[in-house]
Amino acid sequence: MGDLQKETLDTQYRQIAIVSFAMIASVVMYMIFAWFLPLKAGDSGELGIPWIAMAAVGLGLLAAAPMISRILMANQPPTAAVEERIVKFKAATIVGFALRESAAVIGLMITMLTGDFRWVAALGSLTILAMLLAFPKRSHLEKLGQETPPIG
Repeated sequence: MGDLQKETLDTQYRQIAIVSFAMIASVVMYMIFAWFLPLKAGDSGELGIPWIAMAAVGLGLLAAAPMISRILMANQPPTAAVEERIVKFKAATIVGFALRESAAVIGLMITMLTGDFRWVAALGSLTILAMLLAFPKRSHLEKLGQETPPIG
């Protein structure tokens, strides 16, 4: 791997790591925001079907995110250029993180509707855990940066 390509990979990794970290930070901000909301203890003790259904959608999004990221990465020809593979990797990572983040948004929404902080705490914590487990690694990008031999 040449110095220019290594420098490009470093720059690309820095960009995707910053975006990923910012998305994790946004989930933390949702939780802090919910903590300071003037929540009413209206029906916080009731586990209504709508809240459970919304939480199930959030959990489903957490489960679907890695699969969708893999599908987005798999949809590229084996002869794709290095730059094209890196762009796909970045897009798949951002889409996966956005899907995970939506679970925390659902938790925030349930918290705002019910007045119960536990919803955003639970879904937000699971989201942060899922994001940390899926945080992009430099080795993945370096593997993409290796030239593929021509087929045939």
